Amino acid sequence: MLELGNRRKFHTHDLNKLTPHKGKQELYLEALFGDIPVVLGVGAAGTGKTALALHSALHQVFDEATPFDHVYIVRSIVESGERVGFLPGDLSEKLAPYEAPYVGLCQQFLNYFDPYDKLKEFGYLEFVPTNYVRGQTWDDAIVIVDECQNLDYNSLRDVITRSGENTKIILCGDQYQDDLSRQKKQSGLSKLLNVLDLMPYGSAVTVEFGVDDIVRSGIVRDFLIADMDYEKGEAPS
Repeated sequence: MLELGNRRKFHTHDLNKLTPHKGKQELYLEALFGDIPVVLGVGAAGTGKTALALHSALHQVFDEATPFDHVYIVRSIVESGERVGFLPGDLSEKLAPYEAPYVGLCQQFLNYFDPYDKLKEFGYLEFVPTNYVRGQTWDDAIVIVDECQNLDYNSLRDVITRSGENTKIILCGDQYQDDLSRQKKQSGLSKLLNVLDLMPYGSAVTVEFGVDDIVRSGIVRDFLIADMDYEKGEAPS
């Protein structure tokens, strides 16, 4: 891995190139780099929603020609599956499992030692649990709301209304990975989809991904198709 040396700035040429697949990924990337302030990428797991959102956000923040100078990653601290209870350690240690996906993505995007930590240290990136959102105003920033299906509607509204000057909100979600339902709570994603549809043209865009857009291993696509067929009550072929 390369070291940054005395440099405390990243540039667009530091990012490894990420080529979108034709179809929905291209439409999504066009929206991410466009002037639309609210972008929602919703649908099947493994379609690259979060990876493209983070890569495009970093590219725009590294580009001095854009108004953006900071990336916020907002995520609800909701456990999937069985609850593991109290986690020991300070706040950074408690948040580490939730930051792990972005640590891995930054390592893919930047060929430097500990790029995620460097991005935080140099003021490019900040991870924000949803319970720390209220009272903040984000200016000149790209805000990625990941796993947004794990937020109720009030929390989603809280995040979006933190927008200040020159702010883009990117929401990434998958209705089929709703962990709130395990806690007898209701996701706000369905309502959000309807609300965004009522916003003026050019204010918000939704890109919906299906199983045909999955870019992970073939088994992921095969399993999700079978899972959806089972939920619809279809018999095995």
